[in-house]
Amino acid sequence: MALDQTRALLGTSLPRSFSEDKLALYPPPPDWAARDELREVLSWRERLLLRGQVVLSARVMANRSLYFVGSTPSASAMDVVWSADPFFEEHADELAIVAREVAALKNLSPNNENAEIARFVTEEMSRPQSVALPPSLSEGREMFLSALIVWRAHLPLGFLSGTFLPLLVLPGETLAALIVPGRFWSDAFKDR
Repeated sequence: MALDQTRALLGTSLPRSFSEDKLALYPPPPDWAARDELREVLSWRERLLLRGQVVLSARVMANRSLYFVGSTPSASAMDVVWSADPFFEEHADELAIVAREVAALKNLSPNNENAEIARFVTEEMSRPQSVALPPSLSEGREMFLSALIVWRAHLPLGFLSGTFLPLLVLPGETLAALIVPGRFWSDAFKDR
């Protein structure tokens, strides 16, 4: 339900927003992005906004500055687990459980199929882009780990306050993902 409302808001308001307030949709890139693996997201922003599929994501971990009001910088990195599987639209808590399990791999060195995911969450400068989660974490459902650039301007309150975020993805075209700008979030997402 929350994703459907966000999809509707994005679909009806985005064309008007492009002409009215492009800066809010395209905040300036953070200085660090020019030398970061996430710079690819910058070249995909418009296509993600115009054609991206809205999916549910759950926070794995984020730069500490994103948890505080008015903190700088204006954009920071964040890791999320996401899925296009409609199952999670009705069972969002299951996605949150997987996100916590992924976060719990930080600073561990498992000698199994979780090793790559553990490396990504331990090496905070690594930037996984739509990396498929192994079956031991995903329980057979298609789920991915992605690093994002999070602009404060895209968060309804200007800081991270919940677990779930609507995400834009273009499977088959790019591994990049983008948080739906906060002005298009349904009230249900703003309260999560």
